[in-house]
Amino acid sequence: MFITAGEFKGTSLLYPASKAFVRPTKAKVRQAVFNILQNRICGSDFLDLFCGTGVMGLEALSRGASFVQFVDKHTKYVQLNINRIMKHNIELAYSISKMNVVDYLKHTHNQYDIVLLDPPWLKVSLFVDTLKALIEFDILKKSSLVICEHPSDFQFEEVEGFTSSRIYKYGRTNLTIFEV
Repeated sequence: MFITAGEFKGTSLLYPASKAFVRPTKAKVRQAVFNILQNRICGSDFLDLFCGTGVMGLEALSRGASFVQFVDKHTKYVQLNINRIMKHNIELAYSISKMNVVDYLKHTHNQYDIVLLDPPWLKVSLFVDTLKALIEFDILKKSSLVICEHPSDFQFEEVEGFTSSRIYKYGRTNLTIFEV
């Protein structure tokens, strides 16, 4: 697995052999996300929820995000991958929170331009619970985007607080984009 574009393009990243706790986003889906976000990444504050290996947040930093917040219960691979990039004397503006995502949202005072939401696919309630928490705890800046990566057989109900959504299909993976 590699960073696909930007300052760290080509940097190889580590990921676990077992996908018990981490399911890295495939390269074509990563590229699709960042093609959708093109002009919004540079200078943005990016929140990577259920971040796993951290590949999405690292792609955002590589492409010019000002700051990335990584949140997951399992942060070993995020830290390993950040260390791989930092060994090249590159300064990164980031923070890692090793905790439950909704607990993080309850306690943070930060707001974000872009949120990536990719919880374990077998726990579909996490999608809606997290979207509701983003609104309830005032995590989103005006005109924020929330990108949800989810299985193609899952469809969102209408979530109060979001004005529109678009769906992009990539095999068994869908991306649903919500706007505030």
